[in-house]
Amino acid sequence: MKRHGSLVAKIGAALALIVLAEILIEDGNGAVVGGFAFAWIAALLVAAGLALIAWRLLAGKSAAWLINANALAAVTVLVTASVIDLGATAAAWNARTTLARGKAGPPLDLCYMARLGSSSLVSLAVLEQHAKQPGLRDRLAYLRWKDQAEMASAQADWRLWTPRDARRLATIRGMFGTKAPRLRPAPDGRSCDGLILPPPKVEQMPAPLSTPAPQMPAPPPPSPTTPAPKPLTPGAQQ
Repeated sequence: MKRHGSLVAKIGAALALIVLAEILIEDGNGAVVGGFAFAWIAALLVAAGLALIAWRLLAGKSAAWLINANALAAVTVLVTASVIDLGATAAAWNARTTLARGKAGPPLDLCYMARLGSSSLVSLAVLEQHAKQPGLRDRLAYLRWKDQAEMASAQADWRLWTPRDARRLATIRGMFGTKAPRLRPAPDGRSCDGLILPPPKVEQMPAPLSTPAPQMPAPPPPSPTTPAPKPLTPGAQQ
């Protein structure tokens, strides 16, 4: 019985590690949602473990039962988390909170939404439809179109095709079509949240200091001519 319980626990732990690796892996768009997923999974596993420990004490279950029950709970939680797109859940919650509270709610982190990749595409589209400020609408349109173009390119490849992204792409095309939106020109690119980057500052070099030309010393004044000495006697002059 103990050997059987240990085998079940090992199989459950192996399956849990496999599913956890699938959750933490990057998706096709490079968005990592492992931190968000791991936090929820850890909380659920801790809660399930505490509940099972309490039930074991109340019902008088064995230690093998507790090990098997924890392994089964871990597999159930991880398989459920691998089926549910936690990134899309987080993006949808952010979008609903922003639309419900407006400026009174927490600021919308568009960089985080962009890092979620295809998971936030539908939420970005919903925010774009309800955006009233032209600047915010332009930023949302840029982020939405960037994800939409990447998803369309991935869905065209049969090796990257997924039914979940196919449904998302069909939803977005039903909302906005397939034409690129009219975006504001951004010659210097955009930041992660869609803001247009300003042109780089050109540092002006200070003008070199002009060195005055060396002055030549003035020539000395001419010496006065010495008059010839006069003769002492008139005879000498003759």
